Amino acid sequence: MALVGGFSLFSASNVLAAAGDDISNTATLSYTVGGAAQTDIPASVTFQEDRKILFTVARTTKPDVGPGGLNETVAFTLTNNSNATLNFLLRAENSTVDDPFALPTPVADVFTPTGFRAMVDNNTNGIIDAGDTHYVSDLAGGGASVTILVESDMPTTRTDLSPLQNDDISTVRLIAQVAIPTTDQGYPTAE
Repeated sequence: MALVGGFSLFSASNVLAAAGDDISNTATLSYTVGGAAQTDIPASVTFQEDRKILFTVARTTKPDVGPGGLNETVAFTLTNNSNATLNFLLRAENSTVDDPFALPTPVADVFTPTGFRAMVDNNTNGIIDAGDTHYVSDLAGGGASVTILVESDMPTTRTDLSPLQNDDISTVRLIAQVAIPTTDQGYPTAE
């Protein structure tokens, strides 16, 4: 049996002006009327670069699990390709779609794990423990990344209540939502 997960959200180039930077544009109109040069008309404008939200979520492990297994873990990488530092709220859930990574033909999702936990692996030890958080705080733009661990508990049967078998698949979805920091609650809230 395998517990798989995935779904890339967005990706882009890392060459962006930083959010809030001043962008200045200048243009000069030069023209003639009846062959006579006219006075140039200059114009300029300055505006601030918008915050562009671009990030990628990619599965990095595909563990083999056993019936009734507890705290089975799938790892993901969350990469911030934006032009600004971002915060993210995390959520994991079972997906009822087939495994989109099975090639050449998708494999059916036939069992449903329970007790999902999505946490940032802050100490990079590969397990969810006391130092990990359920949100990403201040992830720098321009390609910075963190490892997200999704744990869940395995059932002993398929969704149709028949016994689990080798090569059975369940697809896990990690949802990363951009959030704004708050001081009154101590963690980001949905943006």
